[in-house]
Amino acid sequence: MSIILVWKRVCLFLAFLAGFSASELHAQFGGCSCFGPNPKPFGSCLYREVFEGNLGQPPSDAYPDNFPGPAAFVPGVELGDESPIDVILVADLFSGKAYRYRYVPNFPISNIARIGDVVSSPNAGAANVTGLTYDASEGLLYWATGNEIWTTDSLGENGAMQGTVNMEALAEFVRGTGATDIVTGSLGGIAFHEGTRTLWGVDIVNDLYFEMSTTGDIGSSPRFFFSPLRGPGGAFGNDLAYVANEDGEFLDIPVGSLSDGRPSRVMRVYASDGDGFSVGDQYGAMYLLDDEVSSPEFVTGIVHWPNSCQAGNDSQILLDYRPGSPRIIEVPGSPPSEGTLVDLSCTQIDESTAQLAWSQGLAYVGLTIRRRPMDGEEFTDVATLGPDDLEYVDMQVAPGSYEYEFEVDGDGATQTCRLNLGRGAARGNQALSITTPFAVATTNDRVVVADLVSGQAELLDLNLNPVSTLDSPFDDAGLVVGIGFNSDNDSLYWLQRGDRSHWLLQTDLSGTPQGDLVFVDTPHAFTSEYQLGDLSYDGRNGVFWTIDRVTRSIFPISPDGTIPEPFFSAATLPTLPAEMATSGGFAVAGSGAEFSSVTVDLPVGVPGRLDDYVRVTIDTTNEQVTEDFRFGLVPPVESAAPGSVALSAAGSTYVSTIDTARIYQLDLTQEELPSFQRGDANNDGDLNISDPSSILNFLFGLSPVAPPCDAAADASGDDLIDISDAIALFEYLFNGGAQPPPPFGCGVDPTTTLSCNASTCQGT
Repeated sequence: MSIILVWKRVCLFLAFLAGFSASELHAQFGGCSCFGPNPKPFGSCLYREVFEGNLGQPPSDAYPDNFPGPAAFVPGVELGDESPIDVILVADLFSGKAYRYRYVPNFPISNIARIGDVVSSPNAGAANVTGLTYDASEGLLYWATGNEIWTTDSLGENGAMQGTVNMEALAEFVRGTGATDIVTGSLGGIAFHEGTRTLWGVDIVNDLYFEMSTTGDIGSSPRFFFSPLRGPGGAFGNDLAYVANEDGEFLDIPVGSLSDGRPSRVMRVYASDGDGFSVGDQYGAMYLLDDEVSSPEFVTGIVHWPNSCQAGNDSQILLDYRPGSPRIIEVPGSPPSEGTLVDLSCTQIDESTAQLAWSQGLAYVGLTIRRRPMDGEEFTDVATLGPDDLEYVDMQVAPGSYEYEFEVDGDGATQTCRLNLGRGAARGNQALSITTPFAVATTNDRVVVADLVSGQAELLDLNLNPVSTLDSPFDDAGLVVGIGFNSDNDSLYWLQRGDRSHWLLQTDLSGTPQGDLVFVDTPHAFTSEYQLGDLSYDGRNGVFWTIDRVTRSIFPISPDGTIPEPFFSAATLPTLPAEMATSGGFAVAGSGAEFSSVTVDLPVGVPGRLDDYVRVTIDTTNEQVTEDFRFGLVPPVESAAPGSVALSAAGSTYVSTIDTARIYQLDLTQEELPSFQRGDANNDGDLNISDPSSILNFLFGLSPVAPPCDAAADASGDDLIDISDAIALFEYLFNGGAQPPPPFGCGVDPTTTLSCNASTCQGT
């Protein structure tokens, strides 16, 4: 092809483009379709990011400040001699500055670019801007700075203070409705509700959303609702956006649980009452803040941009505080069309049964439920249900940690929930009166939880019923990083961290000191910085084990503070693997003679997120680490900051959480159920005529050999071995009879009382 012909085609193409507006370019060239032929619904993919070097944008379009916070959609802004344009105004949380962005044509699609001058917060006395919203009918921007409400015109000029939000009165009112854990909060994002001409705000301390007048007045009985993901101690949520479309009026809120460690999804809730729903009820629309939308690290703000790409094709702008490289992200914001679930829950009924429940959000035709073990990769289908089914009981599941996946109408969009069956299942949790619970110990009949800062301890019975409190045994509170129960002398030992030193104090069970402070030796004293993290008693060797949080090394200390042989050198200490980064809390589950090994339980994860509970055995002679078991901690523990762990003789583990000031009791007992194939009575791995024959031979004394697995010989599943089992197998094998009940392949039957001494399935 000649150069002239190529150039002619380029010119014709450019002339063709010249006849289109920016929005038409979006429609023609996929600017808002996430690389598909049709626009995608509600947060299902990433349109674009506004940051240096993306999609050919010059560096000047990058976010120029450090902490993007709230944003507002402002239509028809007149800047100089330009025609009115629609802009997004993005305010920084701490600098008091705001920046305008608009679509700018950039062949072959439009990009979001920063334009115009910097807009300053109207509150010159406070740089922080936590909320920003726009009232189009009055042409007013509303700014939340501190707990104050200010207004400006659409250009950010002519500022005027409107009033102060009485957050103390809000907390008092909410407490009066029965929410006893409410404290005086702080105002975060705000949104203008066009239908009621009021403002909705976020109390970012208590994770609740509330209505107020445009002057910040909450009235005597304000309307409010809590974050859908609020758990013990709170949740994550900073901003909200008002959305009105043909389906109704809504608020879109970026939310996350404490265990998420960040806002992890955007959920749509009703912004007005209707037939069968109230303000704050889930609408059913949701999207995850995950890889599909460029994995925001911490969404601080959200704004809805109506008709941004073309008529009826909306966007949502998400503000991502990513340390060192903050971003502005655009995703689809058009009304969702797929069916959805709301109020999804997964609950253990017994060791092998899970109850799954939900409500229908947006209407759907069919629902598929899948399950996978948390240490596995593949989901397997467990049920296909219709729209009227709102519950499913999953039975005869082997104990373990599981994730369930729910998909409606086969559209690929899924929701998930997790639970533990058997080991790791929750027995309960309890709020504590101390504020920073860290160290935990169990006595014969008590759980003792010590406060990291004050040194005060709270006593509960083994079922987590509060009993009493103990004052700190130390003259100065210091940092109580460990507490252990010495079962040999029925004493508590308290580990206190000072300035580059640690001290041990023995008390009786009432907290009365039994002697003086003892200086704790450490192998790290002259080699590195160190911070001891916990104290757990090893009755076999008569010592406490502790952990250095800096190096993750574990070593024993005697009750007199000395280090037994051969743990004097930091170079020879057993060390936990790097991926087992913890808060420093752990519990000794067993040890070998003369310190040959130690088995410890500990929570693991990454900073800001809790993942699993793990038991590992460390061979102290060669530092080999063997993982004995693990189970997921999210759920049942709702926390991003675990404290410590303690074990009871009855088979429970107790986990403290610093951020939520709670103590959790989890089940560690787990009956290892035998795996077998029902009907394989002679245990040859096959089902044929020899199986009913072996049952009859045993029953009528023709063979002295008993079935190696009674449960497998129970072919009818009635928990008995009799002639009906042989008949059932003959009917199935030769006369089209019913298949034996589960487990028909290799599996377990938690309901049987019959034994299984040997099976070809065991070990599979």
